[in-house]
Amino acid sequence: MGYQFNWALFGVLTTQVYLYQTSSFQDGWALHLVVWFSYLLECFQIAMATHDSYKQLAVSWGQPALLHNGWFVWLTMPICTAITSLIAQCFYAWRIYILSDSSVLTGAIVLLSFMQSGAGLASGIESALLDGKDTSNITTNTSTVVTVWLTGTAACDILIFTAMAYCLSRSRTGFKGTDKLLNKIILLVIETGLATAVVAVIELALFVGIPDRHYYVVPALMLSKLYTNSLLVILNNRPRRKCADCSNVHSSQFSPGTFSPGAFGVRSTMMDTMGSIQVSVDRETYGDQLAMISLNGKEDTHTRDKMSTRASTRSRPTEDDV
Repeated sequence: MGYQFNWALFGVLTTQVYLYQTSSFQDGWALHLVVWFSYLLECFQIAMATHDSYKQLAVSWGQPALLHNGWFVWLTMPICTAITSLIAQCFYAWRIYILSDSSVLTGAIVLLSFMQSGAGLASGIESALLDGKDTSNITTNTSTVVTVWLTGTAACDILIFTAMAYCLSRSRTGFKGTDKLLNKIILLVIETGLATAVVAVIELALFVGIPDRHYYVVPALMLSKLYTNSLLVILNNRPRRKCADCSNVHSSQFSPGTFSPGAFGVRSTMMDTMGSIQVSVDRETYGDQLAMISLNGKEDTHTRDKMSTRASTRSRPTEDDV
């Protein structure tokens, strides 16, 4: 089951990477490097996991004792997961810093992420040094460091999605379209962060509660792909540009009786008083940058324009005037 879930999530990840590459996002080389490094790492992880499944379920057919052989379990579960979780959590920490401008909160997330990643790497190295032919021996001798690793992972994930939801909820602007978009982003952040946290807690409970069984392998093989998928889901669900910039608006564009309210902007009003027309246009433009909203002048991804255009027209001359 662990291998099947691993392959299913890899298929989802491949689709996410394809969507990211074919999108119109203008991301820098650093973000592209993060995406492709994470994807190539997952390719390596699933290759090693497939090797293990072939050895355990095909080559070792009819020899139940060989099911306890660890093979590359020290690499596919703790080490790969520790690296991918560190990348995803630091990515979220950077976004939280953009949204909140809080060095303390960002530093706490980064330190917690490096702590859990270090514990994951330590558990993998310790497992590699032990007798890999007996997974029960690995489980017994690495229980403490694995407990620290999974506890830190779950705690960091909970802190991240709580901070993201709080920062985004404070960023509501009063525009219906913007607030609706922010609500979707908040829900997406909670869902992705909660998924990794729940799987980490389940793995910890199975590892500590039933150490003589291999039930913990199922969530352990899924966790790495969940982190990378959550990263790509957030990137791919950024808002695209909603409308082209309308930089020049001239009064000659409008004439009495031909202007239809709402045709030019998100909200428009027209007032005809004493032969003059006043048009107010509120326009919302969504960019494709990373932060999705504008706070403190950083990563200006959601810009709101207000422009007022006045067009004065004279009444048509009457016969008396002539």
